[in-house]
Amino acid sequence: MINSNLFNLTGLNSQYVEKKLWGWKYTLTFTTYYALDICFVKKGGYSSIHYHTHVANQIFILSGLLEIMTYKNREDADQQKFSSRKFFSSEEPHERKCLIKPPVIHEFFAPEETLFVELTEAMHYTNKDIKRLNEGGCRK
Repeated sequence: MINSNLFNLTGLNSQYVEKKLWGWKYTLTFTTYYALDICFVKKGGYSSIHYHTHVANQIFILSGLLEIMTYKNREDADQQKFSSRKFFSSEEPHERKCLIKPPVIHEFFAPEETLFVELTEAMHYTNKDIKRLNEGGCRK
């Protein structure tokens, strides 16, 4: 089991913690070219269905299990018709990382508590690049 208060225990500055319905995101660094975050997802947590116009996301699973679904277009996303659906796990070295390039529509779901690192890259990074089609949350 992952301690969701990790940022308190390790002395990280909580001003950089963004609470989410699915867990939290802690920004380690942010420049005009990239952002590096540590993310904790509660069991049952899921992101919004979304895409980025210019930003690529690389995800590295530290512990837990994360399901990532992608869609060809908005209509498929509305109908939950996946173009791909894959699990990424800290238990499988060759399946610990995922690259999502823009403008692929995607979402994630954590069937168990999960901790991952996210590297977000772009020539001119802005956190306004994300386009959400719905809201994330947490299934009980």
